[in-house]
Amino acid sequence: MQQALVPSGPIQYVSELDGIRALAVLAVMVFHARGSLMPGGFIGVDVFFVLSGYLITQILMREYDKHAKVSLVNFYMRRALRLLPALFAASAVLFALYTLFPSIPESQASKTGILGALTYSASWLAALDIADLGTMLPTWSLSVEEHFYLIWPVCFLLLIRGSRRWRQFTWIPLILACFYPVVLYVAFGASIERIYYAPDTRAFQLLIGCALAMNYRRLRRFISTPVFILSVAFLALFVFFENRLNFNSYAAGAIILVPVASAAIVVHVVERRSRIVSQFLSLRPLVWVGQRSYGIYLWNVPLIGLLWFLGDSPAALAAKLVACFAIPGLSYALLERPCLRLKDRWRQRADRSRSMEAQPE
Repeated sequence: MQQALVPSGPIQYVSELDGIRALAVLAVMVFHARGSLMPGGFIGVDVFFVLSGYLITQILMREYDKHAKVSLVNFYMRRALRLLPALFAASAVLFALYTLFPSIPESQASKTGILGALTYSASWLAALDIADLGTMLPTWSLSVEEHFYLIWPVCFLLLIRGSRRWRQFTWIPLILACFYPVVLYVAFGASIERIYYAPDTRAFQLLIGCALAMNYRRLRRFISTPVFILSVAFLALFVFFENRLNFNSYAAGAIILVPVASAAIVVHVVERRSRIVSQFLSLRPLVWVGQRSYGIYLWNVPLIGLLWFLGDSPAALAAKLVACFAIPGLSYALLERPCLRLKDRWRQRADRSRSMEAQPE
């Protein structure tokens, strides 16, 4: 009998992972609003990439375990129900505002950015400096993830069906992919934008999450508490002191270390090896933010731009902060959550259909 790829049973919800999402998106928010406070806060995106690779691969492995195949149609439909409604709604509202009030800073560039967001081309537009995306520049990471969602399930199926020793074949491509952006930057003089925004130079961060999911049983033995502490310390030092060095440490190598440290943290958290860490990451405010992190990330910079007229006083910053949580909160309650329920019903119906097909006549 073929050994299961992952433990049997439904995917267990881990509230602590929402806590990690919350910390990641909060770091990005501070970086956007006050970069001097967290000059390395942009690595929250790296954490999201690792989490996405890990969770998506777990979903694919469990489906393969259960049905000996993966329905790409169902996978893409579930992803569309999760991502597109909030993106379409935000794009429509923002396009209307930028059109009605052209005096809003970066309104024209942001309209171009909306087109890039809707076509998931923002990453290449930014990486190759083709267009100014205005306040929609953060959607470059959504573009990177969309490339991953389109390509990885197919690669996963080819890999898992190609050899019984498929896990061993994950490491060589991953190692090569890790050093690819550093080589481009150091040896070939690629621009920071090319390294930071492009899907090909970011792919390995998602693949680290994929490799973690596929080799979880083996890797978890190496993630001790000291490794977890060192990983947290490294990320914290980078977030707060990244600008203290006289060279771009991120492009020169930290771009590899950040997702590796993130993967170690994910293992430690999923294993619940520290009650204090689990209790902290499961705090209701953090879980609330983590569950709405997609909308918060999507709305954060546009809202800061729309509320430029408030100035930079403490009261203005407080008002912007409230808006950056309130609008995504409404989006989650009125749009995203109903679509998540629809996504779950779609998955359950697809599972029932495949179970009926597997029964003998």
